[in-house]
Amino acid sequence: MMQQVMTEYARMGVGASFRKVEIDDKTRISRKIDWPREMFVPASLNADDHLRAGYSRVNGRFPILAYHNKKLNFSIWRSS
Repeated sequence: MMQQVMTEYARMGVGASFRKVEIDDKTRISRKIDWPREMFVPASLNADDHLRAGYSRVNGRFPILAYHNKKLNFSIWRSS
C-alpha cells in the first residue's frame, strides 16, 4: 500500500518543495493517528509545526498532501 502512495506522489511530481517525514509510534498513539507512518510536508516546515496544525481541528487531524500539480505549483491538502 505505501509503495502505491509513493508511486502516486512520484507521478504527481512531488519534489524539492516537499520532504518525507516519519511519525514515531509514541506520537501516533497519543494523537490517535491512523494514517500512514510516512508523509510529505512542505520543506519549509518541520514535522512538529505540521502536527501542531491539527490542534485546531476536530480530533486533532492534521493536513496531508492529497494532490500536487508540479507544473502549476498547486497543492490540495486534506484533514478530514
